[in-house]
Amino acid sequence: MMKEPIAVELRVFKENEKLALVDSLTGLFNKRFYDITVKKKYKKALRFNQIFSLVLLDLDDFKKVNDTKGHLFGDEVLANFGRLLSFSSREEDIICRYGGEEFIAILPETTGDGALLYAERVRKILKEDSFFNKHKITFSGGVSTFPYNGKDLESFLKLSIKHCMLPNMPALS
Repeated sequence: MMKEPIAVELRVFKENEKLALVDSLTGLFNKRFYDITVKKKYKKALRFNQIFSLVLLDLDDFKKVNDTKGHLFGDEVLANFGRLLSFSSREEDIICRYGGEEFIAILPETTGDGALLYAERVRKILKEDSFFNKHKITFSGGVSTFPYNGKDLESFLKLSIKHCMLPNMPALS
């Protein structure tokens, strides 16, 4: 009977599937998961005339942190920031490590003002956290809300990243 090998293969498949969608350092979803999920959120927003916001959070001067304190410390910063983001988020929010020191939150049914409140809450928690306070770790970021910042998925995503990185955006640090 082949019941056990099938069960083992299914378990291995599910573990590999999880590994493909979760960042091992932070425990957050990765960019691949973000790419899949933002498309689904966009389609749902179109179909049901809903809004959603993206908040991009970029750790300030992270290269300098890695260069002066080492990559192991940099990994500790990233892992701690991932935990902080998880703690600061609602159950329905989707938090992803977008790349390197960049993180993105998908906030369903959230206005731009609500997304700014989320970013401010993260900033406040980060500022009060002893680890981040001790090492003077801050972040900058920006907010983009669908459908106000783009009429189709491609323009929204391009504008989201561009909007988040505009030099005149107020820093959330």
